[in-house]
Formats: sequence, C-alpha cells, structure tokens
Amino acid sequence: GYHEGDTSKQHARIKILPTGWMNNDDASYQRILFEDDSNIYGTKPGWSNHELYKAVDIPNGWKVTQYRVNASVSNPVSFIVVSLDNGTGTTDGQAGNANSTITLASPYTATNNSYVLIKYDPNSTTNIIYGGWIEMVRT
Repeated sequence: GYHEGDTSKQHARIKILPTGWMNNDDASYQRILFEDDSNIYGTKPGWSNHELYKAVDIPNGWKVTQYRVNASVSNPVSFIVVSLDNGTGTTDGQAGNANSTITLASPYTATNNSYVLIKYDPNSTTNIIYGGWIEMVRT
C-alpha cells in the first residue's frame, strides 16, 4: 500500500503486492493460487484463460506517471482507470509488458470517484506475479 509519511517529498511509490489479485470471468473455473514452492512466492492463475486484476487506490493529491509488474513471464500488462460511479474503465494508451517500467501515455491524477486496476494477461497457469510498484508525483 501507500506509505508516504513525509509530506515534503514530491515522489512516492505504492507497492503492488502479489496478494489480492482477482481473476476475470472468462472461464467458469474461478481460482487463483499462491505459489510457495522452492522459496518462490507469488500469485498465479488457476486457468490460463483468466486475466488477473489488482485494484489500487491512489491517494488524493498524487498523480501516477509509471508502473511496473514483476512476473515470471513478460506478458502484457495494462493500467485501467475505473469509475466508482458506474464501473466504466479507461485503459491507458501505453502498451507494455511485465518486467518493464511503463510510463503512462496519460498520467492519472487521483480523484474521489475512481481507482486503478492493473491487469496482467497470463498465457499459462505457471505464470507467477511477484509484485511491482506504482510511481507517483505530488500534484
């Protein structure tokens, strides 16, 4: 989560933990697994057709400029802003893959009526999400 205690700082990061990811409804088999074999820890899909989503609340007064998802496979990732009023989402125009720092095409300024979804598009049940981060600047 958000851990910015010093109000004089102009940059901050929110950790994207490997816990709390949700899968979509592309298959009736609804299960997410937490990998813990051989001292490797992270989230993986229970079905290869599932995209995985992580909801993140960006604190007011901050603007997101970059993000990164670290995973076992460099599959596509997306940054989606979702309205709390009606559930509609807008995907940022900058395409990217896990294991790369992605600079948003349109930096997102936090509002009271929206949140962020990070999407990871796995291609196998062996893909593991380790975590990541969201980079912010003060508005």
